[in-house]
Amino acid sequence: MSNKSSPSHPPYSEMVDCALHSGKGEKISRKKIYEYIAEVYKVQIAGNDNSKDRFKKAMDKRISDGLVVQEKQSFEFTAAGEKYYKDTYESTSEEEDEDEAPKAAGKKTEK
Repeated sequence: MSNKSSPSHPPYSEMVDCALHSGKGEKISRKKIYEYIAEVYKVQIAGNDNSKDRFKKAMDKRISDGLVVQEKQSFEFTAAGEKYYKDTYESTSEEEDEDEAPKAAGKKTEK
């Protein structure tokens, strides 16, 4: 059994995806991505070599998968990246909302 505790934040790939999505289709700088992750997930990447390595690995994977393009120090989703984001993150919350709606309606009719 490992003594390592699980991190209090989602995987770096998910944090990167959410940071890129926050750019609303615009290019977003590496610095802004770092700031977003620090603000939302309380993970400091700047000045932390381990976090930088994990960030770079996650970003490189997104680029090699064709989900993100890089121009100098800025990044943005490709069309495939936008679709991936919607399919992965947005459809989940919609499904949860749909699951809750019938339960709420069912409770009202039981009274």
